[in-house]
Amino acid sequence: MSPELRKLGEAVVVFLLCRVGDSVNAQNFLKKIEEEERLKGMVYCSHDSVDEELAVFQRVKDDARYFGWVSLRLHVRFLSVGI
Repeated sequence: MSPELRKLGEAVVVFLLCRVGDSVNAQNFLKKIEEEERLKGMVYCSHDSVDEELAVFQRVKDDARYFGWVSLRLHVRFLSVGI
C-alpha cells in the first residue's frame, strides 16, 4: 500500500467530487461540501471542470487516459491537503 493511502487511516472509501460546467451554484456546492466537518477526510473536491477534458478523451475514444487524468486530479488534491 502506498504511503498516501496509509495516511488515510481507517477510511474505506474516499470520494473526489469534480465540477462539470461553469455553474456558480456548483462551485458554491463544492465549497459547502469542503467545509462540512463530518465529511473531512472522506470527500475531496476538485474545482477543475472535467467536462472539457471528458469531451476530448471521448472524441479519441481513450477512456484509460481520461481515468488517468481524473486520478491525477485526485493525487494533486491529496497533495494540496497534506495526504
